[in-house]
Amino acid sequence: MGKPNVYDELGFNEEQIALGINPEEVLQWLGTREDIIAQLIEDNGNKIDRAKAELEVDKLLLDYEVVSKFIAYKKWAAENPETAAKVAEIAAKEGKINFQEISLYAVWIAAGVGLSYVSKIVRGYWDASHPQLPNIDG
Repeated sequence: MGKPNVYDELGFNEEQIALGINPEEVLQWLGTREDIIAQLIEDNGNKIDRAKAELEVDKLLLDYEVVSKFIAYKKWAAENPETAAKVAEIAAKEGKINFQEISLYAVWIAAGVGLSYVSKIVRGYWDASHPQLPNIDG
């Protein structure tokens, strides 16, 4: 029995990978179909089921630009591990909740609601203390 071809190792057919993408590079830098699916599920905190992950991975590998940029990033990260670690750290921080920022928004919302409420009270008080003029248009 002969050596399996790269598509067998990847777990994809030739038609399932975008034209112009080198399957050996996909295997080297991104891994097999199973590796990519597992990474997608892990990156999404197990909030995505396997069927959805398989569908997304199949769509991903048909997108030449995304795959080529992803491979280029993996190559760059291998050549610049310290910088890649800093980039990953920044990206992780951006995904976290900033409670200070949320509290600032809450203060502004509360102030807006408070001013609206005070405005309604003042308007009601104003309307009650000042008589309406008759409408002379009709």
